[in-house]
Amino acid sequence: MAGNADELRHNVATELSLRAALETPMETLGVQADLVLWNGNSLKHPELFPDPTKAVLVLRAGQIVKDLR
Repeated sequence: MAGNADELRHNVATELSLRAALETPMETLGVQADLVLWNGNSLKHPELFPDPTKAVLVLRAGQIVKDLR
């Protein structure tokens, strides 16, 4: 369990980096969002996954939760 917000962000980034290295992009994001539009090619650069600033559009449960378009 994380002790503070920075530690929690680090833990989430670490988990997503590991999952991106071991799983397909859809498997990695499957439990977190219905659709994610990245600013970059996430298939060629899986290191985009732990960087939430690279997510341009996020849909979860059919609702837009982030839209920077």
